[in-house]
Amino acid sequence: MVIVPAGTKHQFLNTGKEPLVLYTVYSPAEHKSTTVHSSKTEGERSEEEGRDEPPEWSQRSKAQNEADGWVKSG
Repeated sequence: MVIVPAGTKHQFLNTGKEPLVLYTVYSPAEHKSTTVHSSKTEGERSEEEGRDEPPEWSQRSKAQNEADGWVKSG
């Protein structure tokens, strides 16, 4: 397992003989929940064409979520 802190530039290179399997988990959501990109190029194209927009709820501020009762203020 590799943890990359938010905002850290990173690149993974497979130097082994087996295919690299990479699972990315992050928050807030930046893609539709059904999104699967087979390449970075495909992902960028989908975003540019507006086919891969993040869900509205994931783009809300903490203040909005607190006001609506989704997050406890503290």
